[in-house]
Amino acid sequence: MCCNSVASDIEVKLDLIDDVKSIAIQNIDTKVKSIHFINDGMAILALRTSRSKTLQFIVGQDVEFILSRKRF
Repeated sequence: MCCNSVASDIEVKLDLIDDVKSIAIQNIDTKVKSIHFINDGMAILALRTSRSKTLQFIVGQDVEFILSRKRF
């Protein structure tokens, strides 16, 4: 049944990451889900990772993309 008010309290337990140094360097293979070109020099990529490899990201981190045209 739908409701538009709080039905109960919840408790959320999670591991907080203190800073960028808390995250190990990750190498994650992805597939391009979609590309949206903003202008001639910029595009928005939607990437899909495998379910076993999730990306941990904090604002301020750098991301490096290594592009390959190989097909397996």
